[in-house]
Formats: sequence, structure tokens, C-alpha cells
Amino acid sequence: GDLIYLAIAGVLPWSRAPHVIVDAHWQAEDGFAGHLQRLLFRLGRRVIHEVQPHSPEEIEIYRSRFGIPPDRVRPLVWSTSLTGYEDIRPGPQRNRVIVTGGHSFRDYPPLFEGVHRAGLHLRVGLPESPITASTRRLAERLSGVEVVSDWTFHEYWEQVANAPVFAMPIPGWLNRCTADQTILNAMSFGTVVVASSAISSRLYIRHG
Repeated sequence: GDLIYLAIAGVLPWSRAPHVIVDAHWQAEDGFAGHLQRLLFRLGRRVIHEVQPHSPEEIEIYRSRFGIPPDRVRPLVWSTSLTGYEDIRPGPQRNRVIVTGGHSFRDYPPLFEGVHRAGLHLRVGLPESPITASTRRLAERLSGVEVVSDWTFHEYWEQVANAPVFAMPIPGWLNRCTADQTILNAMSFGTVVVASSAISSRLYIRHG
């Protein structure tokens, strides 16, 4: 939707306002989808003042995949999103259950398999949806993996705050940031975060 708007703004001759695109989260695609993305960017390039993704790693991606000049790409790192949850504090003793969650660009199969093989216990916070249904079917075949769909947001962050480890499985093929605020929220509770090596996780986590 934002790319279509940008293209329309770019081709309307009376549209002269410089546009700043905040929190840009575009996954660069190949094939027809990639050609369409680049076409929309070209149409809207005239009004683009600045594009703000999250990571410096994305500057080259936006240049090579979308045709946005590097001097118009300004990465701004994310922050936490825990306003309203100030009452959540880790308890005196953390649970022995690993926690994860979320739908957007998650690579759950290898995480589930690893938990199963290691004899660990993982809770996955996912609201009900078709994606959750398929994830639950996968979890039911492996011991130690529990999909929970009735947590409120408050209960979810309580689980994260009291977990020894928060796991974030990000697909290796991804060329955009994802899960930034989730990783940072977990870190803000003092929970150890383990994540796949990806554009977003490399912003906040140093190996070792």
C-alpha cells in the first residue's frame, strides 16, 4: 500500500512535498514481484527525500534492489515497545521454559526440531490464525513444544520476562529487518536472547 501511494505521489505533477518513509520494512523480491517493486520506486523517486529502514546493512540492499540512492537511505535502529507494561518485572527465580512467538517471518521448524532433540521445553505465543494452526500441527509431532494462543499481551511479556532464554528463529533468506522490537523488549527484561544470524539480530546481538 505504501509503495502504491508513493508511485501515485511521484507521478502527480502538483505533488511536490518531500516524503520521508519511516520504519521501512520492504522485503526485496525476485521475478515479477521484484520488477513491480522497482517500478513503483522509480515512479515515486522524485518525491523521496529519505527512506528510514533499521540497519546499515540495508543501505546497499535499497540501492541495488530498489534503486534508492545511498544518500537518501538513513537507517534508524528500533526501540522497545513496552509502554503500558512497566509493572512487569522478572520474578526471583526464572522459569525453565524457553519462550518465542510471533507470525512475521519466523522459521519455526528447525527451532522445534532442536528443542525436541535437546529435551528442552519451548512455549510459542501465537494468536489463533491459519498460520498458528499449521504451526500447532508441527509442534504436536515433537515433544517439548507447546503452542499457546490464549495469552494476553501482558501475559506474553510476563512469560518472556521470566524465561531463561528468548528464541527468535529468523529465516536465513530474509533481506529486511524483522522482530526488532521483540528482541529489544526481551533484552530489556534481562532475558538472554538467542536468534538466527540476520540483518535485524546482528544490530543488537554480538556473537558470544
